[in-house]
Amino acid sequence: MMRDRCLDALLPRSLGAFVMLLVVFPFSLHALENWETSSSTMPPAFATSLVKFNNALYAADQDCGLFKLNSNDQWDAVTIPIAPQTCTAPLFLVVHGTSFFIVGSDPPFYRSPDGETWTQVDNTAFPETIKNVISWGSNIYVFFHLGDIQRTDGTGVSLSWTDVGSLGVNVDLPPSAAELNGNLHISATDITTNPPDFESKIFRTSNGTVWTEVSSATGTYNTGFKEFQLIAFENELYRRTTSLQKSDGTGIPYQWEEVATLATRDQPFVVFNNLYILSYINPLRRLTADGSFEKASDFRMSIFGIIPDVALEAVELNNISYLSHFLIFKVQKGLWNVRQIIISNRTIFPGQTNRPIMGFQADVNGTEDIQFVLATGRTANHEEHIEKVSLVRMIDPGGWGGTFENLITLTPDPQDNQRWTMANPVSIDDGDELFITLDVYGFSQSAQMIMRLNNFTTINNPDYSLEGLNFGYVYSIRPDPLSTPIPETDVFPQPGQNQVTFRYDLTSQSDVHIKLFDLYGNLVSEIQDLGKTPGTGVQTTWNSTDKANGAYLALIKIRSMSGEERILRKKVFIKK
Repeated sequence: MMRDRCLDALLPRSLGAFVMLLVVFPFSLHALENWETSSSTMPPAFATSLVKFNNALYAADQDCGLFKLNSNDQWDAVTIPIAPQTCTAPLFLVVHGTSFFIVGSDPPFYRSPDGETWTQVDNTAFPETIKNVISWGSNIYVFFHLGDIQRTDGTGVSLSWTDVGSLGVNVDLPPSAAELNGNLHISATDITTNPPDFESKIFRTSNGTVWTEVSSATGTYNTGFKEFQLIAFENELYRRTTSLQKSDGTGIPYQWEEVATLATRDQPFVVFNNLYILSYINPLRRLTADGSFEKASDFRMSIFGIIPDVALEAVELNNISYLSHFLIFKVQKGLWNVRQIIISNRTIFPGQTNRPIMGFQADVNGTEDIQFVLATGRTANHEEHIEKVSLVRMIDPGGWGGTFENLITLTPDPQDNQRWTMANPVSIDDGDELFITLDVYGFSQSAQMIMRLNNFTTINNPDYSLEGLNFGYVYSIRPDPLSTPIPETDVFPQPGQNQVTFRYDLTSQSDVHIKLFDLYGNLVSEIQDLGKTPGTGVQTTWNSTDKANGAYLALIKIRSMSGEERILRKKVFIKK
């Protein structure tokens, strides 16, 4: 798959290995926002499938693990009867009717009525590799590598299979599927018959037994884009090739109209009833009423976050849309910001140098100087594996890996082999695509490492902060909800007093953090009032004796012992 061409370049193949446990935390660089690190249990590493079942979100990873998102926004491992050591390809997750199916690279199929208990319902030895499993209508369809198709209604103690034809072309990449005008559309791409040339075709069916070719394309694998991404939106079928094109699905062959140009690895997807294009080069774009695309946000995805083999498909749950294929987006309506809460596994092989790269977008006013410390968790001999840590900036996104400019090489702390420090701040510009790279030399023994950024500071604007960031390749992206206006009626204190009293209601014991800013955005005071008892009109006092007359902005963050958090914003006027 395409994932192998990109990520395997970072993973040298040889015997013996150790695993790095890589944890990613939320961050934001927006003024007057203060995101804290959020711990997470083990979620999918390189998510390969994402479904909603019984009002819960499930994800499979490439190591044949199944995970369920809990109410605390963390991933819990689900026990399944398929052992990772027997898995040769990622799991397929299929919800069909009232049942949840998990399908390995080879049978057996397992079925569950509740997402917890599993029953083996098939042990058929299929002659070909499964490339995709799709629920459509009253049947489950299995697409095989050589283009053959079988289906089952998913019922019975043992599944019954029926041959329903062939696409007549090798299916080397997982086929993308979309329904338009009551017809199921399937793409099939052959990249192995005449490499490096490829052939892609789109088929449609109205009954699941007759498959009609409606479109075809050819190109060169290394220079062209494969026609394997299909999206149905507002009575139009969209396909992603070297551009984004649409068809009304009438006539054969289909006629295509170009609606947007695409840069390398740009990804179209539908979320919240609109069509978007996500890019690591261009800002996020959305479809407008006149059929053109406009800028929706400055948000861009890290280069290694966008390498799916099929179109991004949204799964909506509780007014949140999730998108997945080797990455997971968590998207809420509002402003686009990055919140990364995913753990990812990486393997380092002995005798080789590896450069796991984590990227993030700079969102600052103009130019900013940043500085941080890298801390590594303590495990056996782990410090011997890290040879160099660098902060780099992308200067050319072309090719598979891009071209980077080294900004600074971190210095190992002679007093603490778990710390890497920056001798001097580094200047970055708004919109810079920044990456942290490691040169790691593998040894034969096994080890685990946890790495995190500490003491991240912005020199020019202290109200911009990155409080926690760790390494990983799987992302959860959540736009921050629109901020509520600062109430104009909150005026503190009374004239002649040298203290400000903030009042708020608490339903449970909570920690209260208050930051106060002047009108230039400078942080002037910070208060921590921990373990506050629940009640009405709970108070925290700010001593403003040394503060000048004028207006100030207060950001009050209230965090309960259970982790629930809310933010209040107030204006403060001082007149002595």
